[in-house]
Amino acid sequence: ILERREQDERSGRGVLEVMLGADGSGARHLCCERPGTQSGVHLTHEDIRRKRHFPRMNGRVVFRHAVSTLLRELEGVMHRHAALIEEREVLVIPHQANRRINEHVCEALGIPAERVMHSIEHYGNTTAASIPMALDIARKQGLAGPDTLVMHAAFGSGFTWGTGLVGL
Repeated sequence: ILERREQDERSGRGVLEVMLGADGSGARHLCCERPGTQSGVHLTHEDIRRKRHFPRMNGRVVFRHAVSTLLRELEGVMHRHAALIEEREVLVIPHQANRRINEHVCEALGIPAERVMHSIEHYGNTTAASIPMALDIARKQGLAGPDTLVMHAAFGSGFTWGTGLVGL
């Protein structure tokens, strides 16, 4: 739960940045065909028989785009907040869909493995809940304390993505 609070913007606390993006040209590589805005909102028996209601993914294409997109977006966050990041402890909490993508991106950014939160092994891909759940786990484990900067990132169907920086 977030709430608005009056504070000095230079304090480095609160939601410091959120960036969202989309590139619909990748939609066919990571999608669920039915139901959807192009196909109608109702499932038919034929849709189910043909398994159109299951997610589809071209793994190689998704991996490549996820890595390049998240790398570009997180580099941007790090560049825009370089001074703050240099003086504070940073924890990266990526969406928990693919550990290999997350490790590859963080390694390329030079982020030590112990500063990247992973929970997929225990809970799987919990979709939209993965980042908040991982943050809760990190706080309970003492990885995210009152002076931690949390950099988060997600890549999903469509292709869509989001990154952000939160100062605890």
